[in-house]
Order: sequence, then structure tokens, then C-alpha cells
Amino acid sequence: MSIRRFKGRSRTWQVLGSTTGVDDCAPAPPVKKLRLGPMKLAQYQDNRAIQRKETWDVMSTTNRQNLLALQEMAAAPEFDASNAPDLLTVAGVLDGTHEAQISHAGGDHGGETLEDIIELTERARTRCKDTRTRRDRTQKRNDAFAAQMPSMLKAYSAFRARGKPDEGDEGQPELYQVTVIDLFTEQSETLSLPLGCGGFSAALLRLGLVPSAPWTPTFVFTMATLDFYRVSHARCPQFSIYAFTKTLADLHGVPVRSTMHQHFSIALDLYLDLRRRTELQVLTHLGREDPAWRMKNCCPACSYRLEGEDELIFSMLVTMDGNDSLKRVLRRGPGDDGPGETNERWDDRDASDGYYLPRAQVDEWARRRLANILPSDDNGAENPCKERWKNMLNDVTAKMWGIFDETGLFLCLCRHGFALVMVDMLRSGELSKYPLAVVEHLLKHFGVDIGVGYDIGCHFCTTLDKSELGPKACEARLRCLVGSFHGHAHNRLCQVCFLALYVKGLGIEDLEGCERRFSRSNALAGCSRRASRFHRQQEITGYFKHMDDYDVYASLATFLCSNYEQSLKILDDEPIVRQMMRDEDVVDGEEFVQALADETVYLQELWKSSKKVEDTPETRYVACLVAESADL
Repeated sequence: MSIRRFKGRSRTWQVLGSTTGVDDCAPAPPVKKLRLGPMKLAQYQDNRAIQRKETWDVMSTTNRQNLLALQEMAAAPEFDASNAPDLLTVAGVLDGTHEAQISHAGGDHGGETLEDIIELTERARTRCKDTRTRRDRTQKRNDAFAAQMPSMLKAYSAFRARGKPDEGDEGQPELYQVTVIDLFTEQSETLSLPLGCGGFSAALLRLGLVPSAPWTPTFVFTMATLDFYRVSHARCPQFSIYAFTKTLADLHGVPVRSTMHQHFSIALDLYLDLRRRTELQVLTHLGREDPAWRMKNCCPACSYRLEGEDELIFSMLVTMDGNDSLKRVLRRGPGDDGPGETNERWDDRDASDGYYLPRAQVDEWARRRLANILPSDDNGAENPCKERWKNMLNDVTAKMWGIFDETGLFLCLCRHGFALVMVDMLRSGELSKYPLAVVEHLLKHFGVDIGVGYDIGCHFCTTLDKSELGPKACEARLRCLVGSFHGHAHNRLCQVCFLALYVKGLGIEDLEGCERRFSRSNALAGCSRRASRFHRQQEITGYFKHMDDYDVYASLATFLCSNYEQSLKILDDEPIVRQMMRDEDVVDGEEFVQALADETVYLQELWKSSKKVEDTPETRYVACLVAESADL
């Protein structure tokens, strides 16, 4: 009897009978095929054991002794079948020594066996379709790395502090062969892994190597190679992983592997995660574990206060704006009438690094809470700039194309260019919930007298006043402003009220820092457009963090000195301005302030009168002219 297990999904066995007869035994049943499940198979095997016992009982004593002798001879370690007596061999049949028992009895069995082979071949060709999506493969890999994270983090810190260990310092080593990829070399090495580190991946990290798989990686990358790409990509976001792995292949003189960029991406994610966790440990030991600590201390010029420092009109100036260049395509399967359900892989990793506001916090200001508080055309709060700005039109119901998940980035910077907080715009345009969530966060951590520059600050001021945040913003004396660049596209009434040029306390500040930052961060669009949610977030936070640490902070002193020099040049022109004032019979600067206030009142009255038709002599005169021209 033989048992064959099929490779299909069902747990069935095919059982073949035997046609070989034994002297003094009951005749064997004809060959037949059975399909048995686990329970039927166990029952079948029990029945066969009973049949073998019955066969043994009817055997003669001589046959029993011969069978036992054959079993003992076959079990002996020195058994040689070539010296066994009465063994049927081809040579013996040809010279007539042995007689070959040939009959048609085996023909049926041969035919059945051939049919079995053909059937198994057909089953292999028509294998059941595997409906598994493997969407959890990324999450399973993350979980495998997370299980080893404590030991890996310890090994990473030890390598950064002390370098590679000496032989025998960290337990009995174990040999492991792997391909090590450095910046200029790629070679297969037999590594002596110190197993005292607490795991396989930790042992590799203790040697300065980052694995591309949690358990048995084929490729490992040196930390110097990963760090080189991290810095290069921050300086040139267009430098993708795929381009870098092809560059490595050219430097190493090897063919480009189609999957090498995936191995490198996995190792890079692990390396960046280790860096984030190590930095968090350092901040915790320094007492800086508060998620808002970075935002409140990133800019020394904004957050540091001197003893005896004079109070300013604005304690802090920020600028915020939305940008739709950093969109991300949502991966979907085919659907009946358009895109189907999402088929993105599950990934619960987070790379916010204290820059992003949680989505749940932003959604508190979602459509259902704004429906009854936003300004409408019936309450007299209509904005004269509404038709000029697309992010004012249909602000609550704005939607983006269905192919995108994240449709942009809403960013808030301080006046010196440090990134304070950012929010992903999700399947929508520049909704009011994004600036409201940002302003709530600013009021919570920075207190009173904040000036907020926004390209639609005039409209947002009305929205803020009518929201649940309005009383708190009024109490904190928060003021909405419009930047110098965007302000000149606004209505004149908006300019005299919100434009940075006319607001006391702003000095030479233009509140247009977001536009300058977006002009550089737009380079991230190529590498983030089709990335996963985690990788897009990691790209954005990594870029802004590198910019804050190595560009904005490094140029802060130059920025302050340049503004100081510019202010001195303006003050040097004061005598010329005063001479022009005397020529125009202007006594002092208060006349300019009063003129601006008079213009504001005039424009407000003009705006109100334009919304209603009054019965004045002028209107009657125009009506008469129209009537006379019609008669002619």
C-alpha cells in the first residue's frame, strides 16, 4: 500500500491497493483508488492492521519463520542484497538460472499507475487559485522587527558608541554567510556573529550592518551606506532609492538586481526607526519627552525670552498655508464602475516625529461641526474677496479627485522659517478644519498675542470668530493677517484691515515664509506621489527636520543680521521722509494713521451701500437718462 498527499488545499489522500499475493494467504483485492480525509484515513489504516493480523494468523509456521528471517536480514546493518540467495537478477534470468514469473496480472496495475501519474500531472496544471492578497506581509515583517527592537536598539547604540566588538567580548560567536553591501564594495562574507547581543538582527547591528529581513537576510547594508543616502536624499529629494541602488550596482560592477531597491528600502526603514527611537531615548533622559517640546523650542528667536525684555505688540508671528503638490495616489483594485476597494498593504508605523497633528484631532473640526457656524450669504458677513480666491469657494464641501488619499499638506511656520506643525489634507481641498486645528494648537502652547499670516486671512477671521474657538482666540488677542505678496490680490477693504504693510508691529515682516518653503519642498512630489502613507510621511518629516537642523537654524543669525541691516537703512531715510512731510504740510505720522482709519470707514460704507439700491438724486438722474435714451 502507498499513500500520496496531494499539494492542493484540501486534506485528502489517495490510497492504492496491492495485487501481490502470498502463499497460504487470502487473495489480495484488486487495485483501487480511494480519496480519504483524515478520519477516513485513520479508519482505513485500522482496517488494514486487522487484515494484516488475520493474514498472519492463517500463515503456516514455515512461512512465518521465512518472513521473520527476511525482516531480520533486511534490518541488519551489514546486509548486502547482492549476496542474498535466490535473488532474482537480470543476469540470472538471461542465462536461465532463475525463472521470471511473467503474466498479464501486472498489466492492470501498470495501467492504473500510469493513470495515477497522468491524473496527478493534470491536477498540478489545474491547481486551485490562491485568493490570498498578502496585504499583511509588510505588517508581519514590522511585527517581527518589533519583537527584536529592544535588543536591536541596544546593539545599535553600542555600535554607535564603541564601534565593533572585539573577538569573544560578547559571547560565543556563530558563523553566518551573507552578502554585505557597502558604498564602494559588495562581497559575500562569512560573519562571526556575537550571539550575546540578544538575537540575530541585533548581532548584525552590533557589527554595524543593517539587515533587510528580520530573521535570515540575504543582503545586509552598512550604516555608512544608509546614512549617505539619508543625507543625499534630504539635500536632493529627486534622488530616489531606485536610482541609488542602480548607482551602487554600477560602482560594484555587478548587474542591477530587480529587487535590490526593496531590500534597501526595508533596511533604510529599520535604520531610520532606530535613529528615531534613539533620539526619543535621549530626549526622555533630558526631560523633553513632551510631544510639543520640539515645537515650543525649535526656534530660539521666537521662544526664548530675556529678563527685562520689552513686551511686543505680537509675542509671536506665524504663517500658514496649504499646498497641493504633495498628493499621494491611493492604490485601489479594479471595480465595476470605476476604482475598487483599496488594496494597500497594512502598515501601522508612524513617522510624525512631533511635526504632524493627529488626524483625530483635526477631524474634531470636521464638516458636521462647521455646518452651523460658518458664515453664509444671509447673515451679512459676506467677504468682498470671496470670488478672487478658490480656497474660499465652497470651503466646506471642497473635494479632490478620487484617485488621491492625501491631497496636499497644510503647513505652519514661524516667522524665521522653522516648521511648527503640519497636517495632511485628506481627500479634500483646503478645508477650514485644517487652519482651525492649527490655531487651536498654537493657542494651547504659545498663549496670547499671536499674529497668524494666511493668504485668505480676511475670510478665515470671520470663520474663526463664528467657531467654537472664537471666544478663546478673542481672549488671547490672536489676530489674522494677510501676507504682503497675497495681500495685493485682495480687495482694498481687506488690504487696509489685514495687509501686513498697514498693521502696526509687523515691521518689515512679509508673512510669506510658506511660499518660500513650498518652492523647495515641492521636489518631494516625485518620491511621495505613489508611496505608502507611512513612507510619504517619513519623506516629508525627514526633509523638514533636516532643513530645520542644517539650513534654517544654521542661517538664523544671518537672517536676523540681514533684517537688522535692512531696518537701519530704512531709518537712514527718515530725514528725507520728514522733509517730504513738511513739503506736504504733514505735521507728524499720526496723520497717516488717521488717513488710513478714514479710508477704512469710507470703504466699509461703500461696501455696504453697494449691496442695496438707495433712492438718491444721483440714482434718479441716472434713471432719467436711461429712460430718455430708450425713447430715442
